[in-house]
Amino acid sequence: MTRRPTPSSTPSPHTAPHKGCRLCRSPGDRGCVEYPGFGADPAVPDDHRTLVRMLAESARRTAAGRPLVLLGFCVGGGVAHAVAGQLTADGEPPAGVVLIETHDPRHPQRDERLLALIQGGAARPAEEYLALADDTRVLAGGAYLRLFEHWHPEPMEVPALLVRATQPTAQLAALPAGLDWRPHWPLPADTVDVPGDHFTLLTEHADAVAAAIRHWLGGRSHG
Repeated sequence: MTRRPTPSSTPSPHTAPHKGCRLCRSPGDRGCVEYPGFGADPAVPDDHRTLVRMLAESARRTAAGRPLVLLGFCVGGGVAHAVAGQLTADGEPPAGVVLIETHDPRHPQRDERLLALIQGGAARPAEEYLALADDTRVLAGGAYLRLFEHWHPEPMEVPALLVRATQPTAQLAALPAGLDWRPHWPLPADTVDVPGDHFTLLTEHADAVAAAIRHWLGGRSHG
């Protein structure tokens, strides 16, 4: 009997640690892996390798021996990829990695799309923005971004899915003509486009994202 993979979510580390977890409400086994530094203990790991090992162990506990699929939103997609690489090196490769609206992380300071997303986040309704921008989250999120500043994704055999929004935010739509606003992952990955924009894929369009992921997983299990 084939057991259904258990998705484990790694949200973007510069937003609330629970941000990716609305997908956990869809049917099936789900779990969210939280980053250190967002709770009562403000400590953040000294380097990205330490963080990746910690998250890999947390994902391993979440899966409890079941097949595991890692999900990450925005910058968290890169973290999910790194955790998948750690699990693979440990001899426990996950069944897949899902990258939700994750851009190529290799040149973040020169990527106008990432700046546009930051501007778009600040333009969200005040109650949403302020909930994500308290002092603890800003400090911990900034520390995590520095940890991964020079990190590049390494090739691996774990299958990947890139989930992209079909609509740009107002800030993305204002980018120079000819600059593709959509995310592109630098390594092989299947791609699916889902209705919504970068910020609504995990809110009002979360059900469509979950359906797309289930469809991809189902196709792989029967492939």
